[in-house]
Amino acid sequence: MDWQRIRGLQMSYASNADVEARLGGKVYIQLTDDTGSGSADEGKVAEALCGAEGEINSYRGRRY
Repeated sequence: MDWQRIRGLQMSYASNADVEARLGGKVYIQLTDDTGSGSADEGKVAEALCGAEGEINSYRGRRY
């Protein structure tokens, strides 16, 4: 995964586990399991988080 580097430290705003905790396991799987395997597609969540982090950082970059 491509993490933003700020002052030499890896930083992320949320993890897959954070998303799962927020949604609950059942909903987390329902929203990410497009193949019907019964398990979450961690890659989909990681991709969404990466996009969200990029958007947050773009706003922060303009402000700070």
